[in-house]
Amino acid sequence: MASLKEQRSEAVQHLRNTARRLVEARGLSRGVVEEILSNLIMLASRRAFWNESEFPAPSPVEQQARYLISADADDSYALYLNVMRPGKRIPPHNHS
Repeated sequence: MASLKEQRSEAVQHLRNTARRLVEARGLSRGVVEEILSNLIMLASRRAFWNESEFPAPSPVEQQARYLISADADDSYALYLNVMRPGKRIPPHNHS
């Protein structure tokens, strides 16, 4: 049986491949983003993947800790995990 880390890696790769396939097939649209979001929520709900021993909370002087989970060589598809203190909010934004 695969380790939890291997399972997480496979699930993340599946999400990135699914996102890439959707965008290539249908273009980037609100519907495609919502479909990717649905898949991302399913991945995020697997709480065992995101344990505090691997992804600790930010230090007392920081508001958030950001972890690169996976990225293409050209950063066209990347997944980060942000661990934030209560009350910290980041509004939706574009990185392009």
